[in-house]
Amino acid sequence: QTIAINTPYVREDVYGSLSVPVYHNVSFEFSDAQEMSDVFCNRIKGPDYARVENPTVTNLEQRVRQLTDAAHVTAFTSGMAAISNTLLAVASQGKNIVTSNHLFGNTLALVTNTLLRYGVKPRLRDLTDLQAVEDAIDDETCCVFLEIVTNPQLEVADLQSIAEAAHQKGVPVIADSTVIPFTETHLKELGVDVEVVSSTKYLSGGGTSLGGLVIDYGTFPLINQRIKYELLFNLGAYMTPQAAYLQTLGLETLDVRYQRQAANALQLAKILREQGFDAALSAAGEEGNEVREELASTDFGKFWKGMFMISQQLLDDGHNFTELEMDLGDPLMIEKRRKFYDYMYGVMQEAPAPGFSSGLMRANYLINTERGELYMDGPYYKSKDTEVICFSSFFVDADGWKNYYQNGGELPADTLGIIVKGLQMAQEDSEIRNILFDVSTNTGGNTDVVMGILSLMNGKDYLAGYNELSKQRFRVYFDVDRNLDGVFDEKDAEVHYDFNYAALTSKSSFSCGNYFPFLVREAGGMLIGETSGGGSCSVQVADTSEGFEFMISGYKFKLCDDAGSDLEIGANPDVELEVGTKTGVNNFTGEEETTEDYSAFGDMEGICGRVSEWFALN
Repeated sequence: QTIAINTPYVREDVYGSLSVPVYHNVSFEFSDAQEMSDVFCNRIKGPDYARVENPTVTNLEQRVRQLTDAAHVTAFTSGMAAISNTLLAVASQGKNIVTSNHLFGNTLALVTNTLLRYGVKPRLRDLTDLQAVEDAIDDETCCVFLEIVTNPQLEVADLQSIAEAAHQKGVPVIADSTVIPFTETHLKELGVDVEVVSSTKYLSGGGTSLGGLVIDYGTFPLINQRIKYELLFNLGAYMTPQAAYLQTLGLETLDVRYQRQAANALQLAKILREQGFDAALSAAGEEGNEVREELASTDFGKFWKGMFMISQQLLDDGHNFTELEMDLGDPLMIEKRRKFYDYMYGVMQEAPAPGFSSGLMRANYLINTERGELYMDGPYYKSKDTEVICFSSFFVDADGWKNYYQNGGELPADTLGIIVKGLQMAQEDSEIRNILFDVSTNTGGNTDVVMGILSLMNGKDYLAGYNELSKQRFRVYFDVDRNLDGVFDEKDAEVHYDFNYAALTSKSSFSCGNYFPFLVREAGGMLIGETSGGGSCSVQVADTSEGFEFMISGYKFKLCDDAGSDLEIGANPDVELEVGTKTGVNNFTGEEETTEDYSAFGDMEGICGRVSEWFALN
């Protein structure tokens, strides 16, 4: 605290001010030409031009240098400016940066997009795997870059081991230490060569100013030389004196604030341990301990089992699910999906206390098993006057649509693209009268897609909902580019797809997969199958790199129909398909068992016939 307050000025203030003044100026006066020459040639310390040096900013830099025992500190206009300038100081065309995809979003974009355009290649690795890091570093590696605690995954790599591996090959380690104040980490002792910090966070404290710091420990002198004598001059990202003044004030109270925040966080952790999720697991006894072990495992299968067990023991409200995103028509994904369902089914046999969520996933598995290769050639099926469009989620390929609007070509193969293509195909077929949306294995997704389909069906431009906390009802209005010309205008209203609409549902249709059939019925359509699984698009979704999604209930708001009806119980079909029972051999235990018989859902010819009959009568 003393250092943070009492670091002396590089030059005495002319008025002897104890608090650093704000030097709000661009250039500086010199007593004679010799002094000017000495300052510009760096023979004596002093500011020459505010784009590269300012007394207020220098004072902040000096305080940080004293606190960290750094060789050099440079202050920038933002944390991203600090990161960008540091990476530009080490990178050049043909070089590579060894890092992780677990980075702050803009940092990841800088490495994988911006720098890539200039010939600097990212090597994204699991930085918790030391061997993977060592294998990635070669003669063209310009640095290893990482966050000491990743944002937002909270992943922590072994800094000291990574530094040793990098230094053996003469490569600097650059660490973003924003998440913990640099006064607490002492990264120099762990082998970090340069720290980059968003001083907007802890130094600013109250969100008063933007800033970034490069804390250089002097082990790779070229980095500071390029920052001080090249990049500051050429890029002009030096911190402003106003921001430096505010952050100097913040630095003086940093220790007091951080210690209070840390104490509060510790108290909160204790409360959560006693009353929160940890307490719930403890209350579950041995089953809770098993969940802990599964969630802590690095094996994906065990982690998935832990997530599944959570849904059974703590959140079994029918709004919890695990799904594998698939590209219909892709044989590799279909095989991966088959293996996933086999594995998932095996885990469900082992998991304790099977509940409603288990029933949802069991139905999904059994229906897909009955269908075999029904949709092998794509998500469409035709029977006489009925076209079937199958989609197992409501997902958006944002990049695909961006490319479509910019460059033309094929529609994206996401849910909305599948729907538009299916409707266009049906419009060109004079025999088609009915559209059947197969959502019997649909596990939900993005409500934006629901809005798009709804608009194409009947021109509706809003969704209704209610807030669980305030009990207030609301509407969400939207525009849809129905003619795909890239403009929201009156021409969109000219696009019509005049068909009878129906939805095929099962108890595996949940979240938006449960909400959508209600909208089909509200638009004058019919439902066939069994009662849908409940939920109304109120889930939190987490994706994994393997293509899996974990979906867990949200609580704040839920969508409803225009009448304000609660949709959580599921939609009853107008035409019910028989779901009986059958006896077979369990693939995992080898024992005989009785399961639901979803063979009726594999008879798409018969389903289409019943849809056609219903519309003929109604």
